[in-house]
Amino acid sequence: MDQRLRTLERGEDEGLEVQAALLRARLRAGVLDEERLQLAALLGDPAARAVAPHVSWPSRSYDLARQLANLGWQTLARVALAWARAHWGEDLRELDPSLHALEAVLRAGAPDRGVRETVNQHHERWVQRHLDEGGWIGHQSMIRYADTALALRAAAFAASGGSILRQRGGLRGAVSSQEAATVMFSSAIATSAVDDVLDGTRAEVLPWALGLAEPR
Repeated sequence: MDQRLRTLERGEDEGLEVQAALLRARLRAGVLDEERLQLAALLGDPAARAVAPHVSWPSRSYDLARQLANLGWQTLARVALAWARAHWGEDLRELDPSLHALEAVLRAGAPDRGVRETVNQHHERWVQRHLDEGGWIGHQSMIRYADTALALRAAAFAASGGSILRQRGGLRGAVSSQEAATVMFSSAIATSAVDDVLDGTRAEVLPWALGLAEPR
């Protein structure tokens, strides 16, 4: 870490210019990469937007999902996971094994195909438990559940890497897990405003984007 970066990090001035200078120094030192800086700008961090003013603000759900995917599998997986937590708004303890599996892959920093199966298994148990208890009564409750489940599956597909086989008619082909995750997440957030998605994930994802902390 160079002397300029150490000086900035010791400084007490929290003004925008100092914060932007710190981000530039961290970029030069290799402590922060360009993709995470762009994510921080997308999430509305003022200093990051000052350093990366070229980052566009998407207006549609698919544009946002595609933009996140272009910033890497970890970005898409982390935002999808954070949005699932924020959107459900309740304790997801039934899905703890799925959440722990996703978080472990993200901490390791390497895709793991096994995480997709783990999420699928616990998702099915979650569905069955609520059906047995007569849960999700009402149209809005069902939509909220479906969007949350789809976001979790999007995070799992993004974190699994590789490709999946699909068949349409007599034709077979492969699609990347990242592409599948992009479509899933764009569908999960289709009924929400892009600003609401960014607002709902900012607190959890922004510290990671800036390299300050790992999300929970």
